[in-house]
Amino acid sequence: MEPEEFRIMFKSLMAANSPLTAIEELYNKAVASGAIYLAGEPKDSYRLAKIVYYAILCEMCEQWRPLNGQNRKEAENLRLFL
Repeated sequence: MEPEEFRIMFKSLMAANSPLTAIEELYNKAVASGAIYLAGEPKDSYRLAKIVYYAILCEMCEQWRPLNGQNRKEAENLRLFL
């Protein structure tokens, strides 16, 4: 596969599985869960926002984790370069 072909394929995957849509859905789920206490957070603090964002990214990571062991190894190797 040529780099341009791969770029097109990757963009197609992102369009079909919008990360922003998933982030918004998981954000709404987090806020509705009752697991976070919004009233106790200072208005100028990003602490809770970072916690929620981290949890969302971890959940998305789990949802997209390769099932095949070899694919997991390749993904972990690639992470070393990011």
